[in-house]
Amino acid sequence: MSEEVAKEEPQATKSAGQAPIVQGIHRLKEGEQTAARGIVDVGNQARSFTDKLLRTEAGPAEETTIFKTPFFAAGHILDATAMNALRRTRELVEPAISGLRAAYRATIGAVLSPISTLIHHIEYLKNPIRALTSATKMAINAIRIPTRAADELIDRGINKPVNQVNFQVEKIPLLGQLISKPTNFITGICAKISNKVREAMDWVTSPVDYIHDAVAPA
Repeated sequence: MSEEVAKEEPQATKSAGQAPIVQGIHRLKEGEQTAARGIVDVGNQARSFTDKLLRTEAGPAEETTIFKTPFFAAGHILDATAMNALRRTRELVEPAISGLRAAYRATIGAVLSPISTLIHHIEYLKNPIRALTSATKMAINAIRIPTRAADELIDRGINKPVNQVNFQVEKIPLLGQLISKPTNFITGICAKISNKVREAMDWVTSPVDYIHDAVAPA
């Protein structure tokens, strides 16, 4: 038993001698990773909040009371105008911020976090590409603005307010259905056409999105 203990002592002494250096590297690495995860989490939370605030995703008009209908219709119009402009602005600002972050990580960030840069050199090499795709994405988003703005203006500013009002119009005896169905049909067709134009533009420019997302920081 004593011989086994004696054999293990040199190895234990050697491990103990290396531990402070190894532990220091691991702690620094873990600290950098924790900070990076924290930044990503905050960014995701901020994006989720702005998505809700700017109504990035909006469902169809829903029936409400006759007294609330004018306010809901006005809300759709506001969503299609002022909020539309804010959504388009964000589409230009986000790639610019992403490009600045990538440029920072490729220069100052690499100096401040040398161990992380050496260990995760593949992630580091993504930064120059990310900076380039950010500039390209900002330019592409500027090209997309007319189709996206027009699509939301027609759908949210015309189709949805008409549908909202027609919930009440349909209740008018005899004439309600005669008025609501044709108008709902016409505005619905216009919204579908504008949506297809938007989808076509997004599809043509989608390769830039794929590359941009592929070089996103881990």
